[in-house]
Amino acid sequence: MVASAADGAEPAAVKKYAFELVTLNLSARARSRRDPSSGSRMQIDVPSAMTDEEVATVKSILDHLGASPPDGEGYRHFSMSNGTRGRIGGFIEDPEVAGAGVRSLPMELAVENEFSTTEAALVLRIAVAANLFVGKPDDPTVVATTYAVTDRPFRREHPRATATLDDKSLVEWMRQNIPAVDESGR
Repeated sequence: MVASAADGAEPAAVKKYAFELVTLNLSARARSRRDPSSGSRMQIDVPSAMTDEEVATVKSILDHLGASPPDGEGYRHFSMSNGTRGRIGGFIEDPEVAGAGVRSLPMELAVENEFSTTEAALVLRIAVAANLFVGKPDDPTVVATTYAVTDRPFRREHPRATATLDDKSLVEWMRQNIPAVDESGR
């Protein structure tokens, strides 16, 4: 028999993990030109964006999960068979920045107890299929990639990058780097 809260048993603690899935596509650099105010040369870095195919791949994975259409903030909500609830954003373009594209997808997972290999498998599936890495929102130097990235500009921008090649290593990385917020208020 399974104990429930109605039977006096403690409900499982729900913890929320919030992180970003960021494109591994390299940034492009615009031509350098003279700064009109200082006269010195300046170079403009143009952040890279996900390709249309990569965005379509993420949408397809979410469709297979039965995710909702984007809400007013651009998040698609879904539930997993193990009870995990999730949402992933980035599905509304900024009307003030024409053609800006999607650089990252904020993702939140509300899991019972701890982040597990089930959640990690989904994150890895999305990351591998759409050429993304997992990023810590408040520290862009801390990221998890699905393979060892040797590109020098990437390593300079993300010196604490870790290759998480399977679901178990991603679980360990998440537990060490992405703080869980207890949703039950305990």
